[in-house]
Amino acid sequence: MTVKAAAERLNVSRVALSNLLNGRASLSQQMALRLKTAFGADADELFRIQAESGSARRREEERTIAVRSYVPRFLMIEASQIESWADHDEKARRRLPVLVRRLVRSTGRELREVAFPGYGQGQRRGWDGRVAAGAATPWIPEGRSGWELSTAKDPARKADSDYENRLALPAAERAETTFVFVSSRSWTRKNQWASERREEGHWKDVRALDASDLEQWLEESIEGQVWLAE
Repeated sequence: MTVKAAAERLNVSRVALSNLLNGRASLSQQMALRLKTAFGADADELFRIQAESGSARRREEERTIAVRSYVPRFLMIEASQIESWADHDEKARRRLPVLVRRLVRSTGRELREVAFPGYGQGQRRGWDGRVAAGAATPWIPEGRSGWELSTAKDPARKADSDYENRLALPAAERAETTFVFVSSRSWTRKNQWASERREEGHWKDVRALDASDLEQWLEESIEGQVWLAE
């Protein structure tokens, strides 16, 4: 039956029925009654299906919404202190992955994988970190992401080097992976760098975080604050 013929049988406009069928309008009590009277449809079943569909859509939308969580203030750790840590702690390079993995684990949503080798394992080949998250946060992208971490004083140079090295991965893998570069330094051009790399189209997305981002991320994680303070 055509939409026009069904609309005539229901005594509604073709546009009204088309909007319902294409998901642009919700099922109303009146429309459910018309469907029941005209075609013998089970109104309760129709509303159940609509509720399940709406819940599924909302869950899908929620995964992409990146909202910062509120955490009561415990310690104030500033970006300049994070930079100083990288300057004066010779083990900072091996400890940065530990900090980031604590931040990911304590603030991430629907985490399926968190792998950041640290301490004595921090110099292994491959990604400095890998994350698979079912939902996004302001710091953690939804889906799979590969992370490169650095305490180098020239973050742009290190970011370019890591980025180029990771282009050796298969294109299919890169298309499903967000490239994330994290520096313990302040990097004013990080957004411009990420935008330029994103336009190249080699990755699902490209992100860059610096000491300022780590400062803000730490505000959401008492666990991260305590660990870094120690």
